[in-house]
Amino acid sequence: LPAIAMESEPPSPTDQRRAVLKEQEQEALDVIKKDICVWLTNVVGHTVGLNNFWEALDTGTVFCKLAKQIQDRAENSKCIPMENVLCNTKAEHDSFQARDNAANFINWCRKLGVPDTVMFESNGLVMHTDDRRVVLCLLEVGRHASKVDMVAPQLVQLEKEIDATEAAEEQLEERESGDAEARATPSRTNIAPSVKAQLSPGSPTAKKTPQKATKTPQKATASLEKQVLDILQQCTCKEKITVCSSKNAKFVLLISNKRYTLFARVLSDRIMVRVGGGWDTLDHFLLAHDRCRGVNIFLSTKATLRNSDKGVTSLHATTSSKLPSPAEETDGQEAEKTQTVQQAPPPAVNASIIRTAAVIFMLQVFLFCVYFYGLRTPVLIGALVVLVIIGYQYAQEKIPTQVPLAKKDK
Repeated sequence: LPAIAMESEPPSPTDQRRAVLKEQEQEALDVIKKDICVWLTNVVGHTVGLNNFWEALDTGTVFCKLAKQIQDRAENSKCIPMENVLCNTKAEHDSFQARDNAANFINWCRKLGVPDTVMFESNGLVMHTDDRRVVLCLLEVGRHASKVDMVAPQLVQLEKEIDATEAAEEQLEERESGDAEARATPSRTNIAPSVKAQLSPGSPTAKKTPQKATKTPQKATASLEKQVLDILQQCTCKEKITVCSSKNAKFVLLISNKRYTLFARVLSDRIMVRVGGGWDTLDHFLLAHDRCRGVNIFLSTKATLRNSDKGVTSLHATTSSKLPSPAEETDGQEAEKTQTVQQAPPPAVNASIIRTAAVIFMLQVFLFCVYFYGLRTPVLIGALVVLVIIGYQYAQEKIPTQVPLAKKDK
């Protein structure tokens, strides 16, 4: 029997969205993981990277050395537990000694104050099954390490920068509001002439009112704000994303009647946003919260299609949150042109209705000729010929003459 080629059905939009959402989530985790690897390499002195992430960490010795380094830096600080973290430096991969090292580090992290929501299990480390919690736990340890003036991951340094900027803006607002209240309520107390002389504007001892410090935004911050705003404006929902305010790469957004505060920063050529207390890529955040990107993933800024090893089509969204190269821009434009060409043309308006009416009209003419002239007249023969031609065209229109788009591509 001849082999019959089974046509695999294309993935549904829901499956495509899940695949892209999972891919974007993994990309966001890889950005944080890369930052953690650089931090561990600088602190512990053991080379850790994305390629050897599990091989360098699954024995638990690097974790124990990290705890020892933080304790030595703390110098009996109350915020760092000083209990000795037992470590078996001869532990091998997938061994009980490696699980003991991981368990000792986990107990030390609990005393340090790491929340259970980001705490991993020893088996998840040894069996390479929980990289997300391992990365988030190390990021939380880096936050505690920064309290003792220790080198922290880049994301933790960005968090400190954001917190310092927010604190300075709050103090400035409080100072301005206090000055406004003082000007609005004049004092009615009696002031001595000597004090009036000191408070007069021309007096050399007069205190000047602190003026508002005008800080010009840097070129990098201005470019980042423009890039984020361009991505946000690509929303095609009926209720589009509303940017309530944007200042110093801080964005207050209104998405589906929900308010979000985002702090945008660039890390490893990707736009990272701080939402609440965690970090995420701008691509993954918008894909998870924006309806038009969630329902129709093709509305992402620049998309390229590729076939996986299993023959399933997957979409890789390369939005502007990752700084694109000229080659990527060309590929994105070609993909958009291909998508436009593949769209089916609109059907003809009322073509079948017009032809049906013509057939009915010719049938009436045929009956009229039969009634008045009989069956042997030339008029009746001509009417029959015209009726046959129109009927043939009408039947030919009902037969599909174009191959479906999916089969044509194959």
